[in-house]
Amino acid sequence: MVVTARLCSGVWPGGLRRIRGQHRGRCRQRGCGQHRNRPTQPTFATGGSPWVNSNEGGNLPIEQPELKDDLYLYTNYDYIADHELTGGIPIAETQAEISNSVTEVIRDASKTSPALDQLRIFYNQLSDLDARAQSLSDVRPYYDRIQAAQSIDELNALLSSPDFPFVPVLNAYVSPNDMRTHNAVGILPKFVFANGANGGAEYYQPTDDEHTRLMQNIALAPELLKARSAFIMLGQAADADEATNLATDYLAFEASWGQYGDYTGKWTDTPYGAYGTSFKAFTLEELEKHCPNIPVKALLAKCGMDASDAYVVNAPEWLSALSDLWTNDNLGNLKTFVTLSMMKDCFPILDPNLYKDYYEAQKLPVPDAETSAYEGCNTIGTMSNAIAKVYVDDVLGTTAKERLTQPTDDLIDSYRGTFTETTWMSDAAKQNAIEKLDHMTANILEPDGGYWDYSKLSLTPTEQGGTLFSNLLAIWRFRSDCDRALIGQPAKAIGPWGMIRATEMNCFYDPANNCINILPGYVTSCTYTDSMSEQELLAGIGAVIGHEVSHGFDYLGSQLDAYGVPSPIFSGDDATAFLERRQRLVDYFDAIQVSDGVYVNGNNKSVEAAADLCGVQAILARAKQIDGVDYAKLFQDYARLWCQVYPAGTTLALATDSHPLNYLRTNAMVQMFDEFYDAYGITEGNGMYLAPDKRVTIFGANA
Repeated sequence: MVVTARLCSGVWPGGLRRIRGQHRGRCRQRGCGQHRNRPTQPTFATGGSPWVNSNEGGNLPIEQPELKDDLYLYTNYDYIADHELTGGIPIAETQAEISNSVTEVIRDASKTSPALDQLRIFYNQLSDLDARAQSLSDVRPYYDRIQAAQSIDELNALLSSPDFPFVPVLNAYVSPNDMRTHNAVGILPKFVFANGANGGAEYYQPTDDEHTRLMQNIALAPELLKARSAFIMLGQAADADEATNLATDYLAFEASWGQYGDYTGKWTDTPYGAYGTSFKAFTLEELEKHCPNIPVKALLAKCGMDASDAYVVNAPEWLSALSDLWTNDNLGNLKTFVTLSMMKDCFPILDPNLYKDYYEAQKLPVPDAETSAYEGCNTIGTMSNAIAKVYVDDVLGTTAKERLTQPTDDLIDSYRGTFTETTWMSDAAKQNAIEKLDHMTANILEPDGGYWDYSKLSLTPTEQGGTLFSNLLAIWRFRSDCDRALIGQPAKAIGPWGMIRATEMNCFYDPANNCINILPGYVTSCTYTDSMSEQELLAGIGAVIGHEVSHGFDYLGSQLDAYGVPSPIFSGDDATAFLERRQRLVDYFDAIQVSDGVYVNGNNKSVEAAADLCGVQAILARAKQIDGVDYAKLFQDYARLWCQVYPAGTTLALATDSHPLNYLRTNAMVQMFDEFYDAYGITEGNGMYLAPDKRVTIFGANA
């Protein structure tokens, strides 16, 4: 049920203008102070394809390379040069469009709708920092009750109490057990520090690798800072040092059971077909036996999820591991767990000044009342889906969905042709793949069945006695009621839309529901405008859509059938041929050196790299149907899709991420296809050239 194949990417249509020898007033003179940390010549990777790691700040060569030598850096050179010290990604810079446009709609009293009306009430309350200060007083009595528990039985009684509204341990959401049947309940871990809805367990893996530890530390640092602030504001720590020690100690406890949770990399080393074992369905009685020490039935009842005939848990070892620790011996850690989970749930309504250290450590200003109000609304546990609905209805309008639906249908159809042309696939495998395409749901800008019915939410304005805390509880009850109504109904590919922010800059494929999801947060002017041509849409968001579709047929996604049931698409000789092609991609990436002595882990990247590869193949197949397509422009627009640079010294922290670095998501993919060579006249001796016998494709006539 968990989203195992995620994509967060950016596209910058329109583009960067390159003028040789000039760069927006920056000094071009070798040896000047501004360039002293740059190599005077590109430091080509010696172990693989000859491109400098231009996602790493400080690696930018003095001279802009030729397009034939490095498509990514040639296309994005100016942006990278402007941002190599601070880092940047163009699509992230457009996220303010969503907040600004939605805020403008909220202020416009002439506009009204159930979602907007409720959002407006909550937003107005969050704008009042005095009300935010009061929220801590509302929360503190629950903290006192947690601290008062003197045994595990007393803690369980507190968690089971109807007047204790917080639910630690698990995130429960509606998702089918089998797309042939009806909606059931999915369960994910509710980590304090990592995001269980996105896998999360990768950040808790024990490791001796310094790059892995660095990635884990970077990923978990923001929540550690929040935890430190929580300890101080509750009086549990006297100063920052003591609070840091408490947070670090708790992190070790969470990692001790969180490491058993689900994440993409957990399954890339396992035999083909094993991924299906990550999904375990329980009855409620079986679930209670699986974690006997945890009051799971009472927790599910609070979520309105105690009436399902099936509970699907991803990698359920995490739940049994936590149950083993749910004893009096660990009472202190468990009380900390409940406390921090509660404070994380309440973070959106608390005074941001209480988390001053959290913002300052990230070099962010403490948000003012207006910014804070939007941020408080735009969280998973509050009104992010209402914001998404307002953004879609009142800002994007109907044209966006209509224009994105057509390329989605076209790209899905292109896969049918690709599978039909694949000579190594048997007729049975082709039938399995095409059946999966036929049953694939595309959730474009809204979940299957639409957003929640906000006419059933009734928040109370301040002038009528409503408080932020009381309205937060009302939102939680509303969400529970909406989910409860879906349980047992015919299966819908709703995926975990209730477990993510639909305003997030993201798209994803959900293998259990066999659906691709294009979130509203991904659709800003970087990726979509009504005036974009079909080709521009294809090279940008079309490549993302093609990427997501392919996840249904990658090493993990292909292990589930059209209905989300563990039943591999490939078997016998098909599986052997498929795995051989996957291994060729692994070997290709294993040879790439991103820094001195640091090579890509091809196995780790294989799932996302395959999706990128197939995504490019899909848009090229579709481009053949467009009259007058300009392949040279298409490839450069695709290169802008991945434009990003990190501050110096930070890309190695991404070494264990399942996605390749962005310069490789561009260069490594386009050099596999004849259309790229034809567009620019690339020949042997050019940096972008790859010998035909070294090129990798997984599906299609040339695979």
